[in-house]
Amino acid sequence: MNDTALDHRLAAITGGARATARANDALEEAFRALPRTEPAPRSHRREESARASARHRWPQMAAAAALASLLVGGSAYAADKLGIIDLHWSGNHQLMVGIGNDEDASSPAPPPIVDGYRLALAYEPAGLTDERTLFADSIDSIDTPGRVRTFYSDDFLESLSVTVLYRDTDEAFPLSSVVESESVSVNGREGLLVTTQDTAERRGLTLILPFETENRIVVIDANATLRSEALKVAEGISLVADGPVERAYLWLWSDYLDQSVSDDESDPDEGMHATFEEMGNLHGIGDTFPLSSEWSGLAEDADRAASGALTATVTDVAVSDSLSDLARPEAIPAEWLSLAREDGSLGPDLVTYGAWGDGVNSVDTVIERRACPIALVQATVEYANASDEPLEDFLVNAWLLSARESFNGWSVVRRERAVPGADFAESTAIISMERTAYLDVEDGAVAADSEGDNTIARLDPGEKLTVRFAWLVPRDELGQLLLDVNGDGTFFNKTDLASGYVDIRQQSPGA
Repeated sequence: MNDTALDHRLAAITGGARATARANDALEEAFRALPRTEPAPRSHRREESARASARHRWPQMAAAAALASLLVGGSAYAADKLGIIDLHWSGNHQLMVGIGNDEDASSPAPPPIVDGYRLALAYEPAGLTDERTLFADSIDSIDTPGRVRTFYSDDFLESLSVTVLYRDTDEAFPLSSVVESESVSVNGREGLLVTTQDTAERRGLTLILPFETENRIVVIDANATLRSEALKVAEGISLVADGPVERAYLWLWSDYLDQSVSDDESDPDEGMHATFEEMGNLHGIGDTFPLSSEWSGLAEDADRAASGALTATVTDVAVSDSLSDLARPEAIPAEWLSLAREDGSLGPDLVTYGAWGDGVNSVDTVIERRACPIALVQATVEYANASDEPLEDFLVNAWLLSARESFNGWSVVRRERAVPGADFAESTAIISMERTAYLDVEDGAVAADSEGDNTIARLDPGEKLTVRFAWLVPRDELGQLLLDVNGDGTFFNKTDLASGYVDIRQQSPGA
């Protein structure tokens, strides 16, 4: 998540007021007395996940917050300041949030049947579209009953969601990579508004608003650019009584906490290397091979998947320097168009090199940005039904993996290593390689209710289907491309190694 550091340890909770030396010393002593926490894991990371963050009960947080309010001038978070929300900083950028009251410690376990409430919004965010409109055919199962509303921008780069959670615990959870935080008052309710550094160049917003009488917590998650819209949405929130409901069917505050805490410890080098033996199924252009990926939807039928019901053949790969070579201009992603000149030729991409923060005492930072020449790579894939039964509603996807062959096998290219201290490298081209951003399918083949134009309605026995995929690629990586039409091209993994990658290493145009 993450980018710039706070100017002052308590700036986020004091409204910019400077703490005295005595206040800092006292706060340091108070923080040392509390159990330390580890960074909360970040699922989008390529690197290792941190260990689980310890949970602390709210009275401990209240003590730290109260101490801050006594020793620091200006407005500070204290228990009475934010109603039943209690806080303490476990690092410069990690805020422990607990929601409870004095009766919680002695309260009995929540009953199996509780009062039900349905989320109602008097205001919907401007410029965003309700997912019920975008995905009308598949949304029914997501919201039962009235627990969440989600809105997206036309390009899906911005979103805002409102979620209702039943408060079943007073345990605290970590909000990591916090760069700004403040108390807000919404219709007489005290809430917490936090800005987080989600990536080195993108910030997120979380608004936590307790409804104490209803024993619910409403959480708004959005892009930081939607701050004013998030506050307008919050002002229009109401929880409408909806009769008794089984607690087991509610979304719980403890579930929200579990999303922030994980015991997972992953190897940062996992999936970065493959031996020659593991790469034994490496295919060339023109080779036909079976697919058995859960991405295709065939994995639900293990027998058909194992028998190679769906096969793929990469028949052609082309490299050019212009988006005008794409057959479906209406399907070109907007971020690609931003890199093209008026005649369609591609200008340079901008690669951002950055360092991960731990989310507790540091946030992600940009180290350097470099211009990078890019090319358009198109791959034509022929799919065939090799079984004696029709294949229906299956997915077609393709990713690119940049890897180098050496004396002991293959290794994923880690572009970030070109810049000292960098943990990651991001750009429009790099991101496009890791997903199916553009594809051209034969007319009539796509399922009518497909949301991404990559769900094939039907392929009869013996029938073939041609799909053209395209990506933007840094020119200096053209000579190290592997095509993955079976799974996830970001890393080497067992499923893709079993089916095999396709060697499509190319020369730069004009080379």
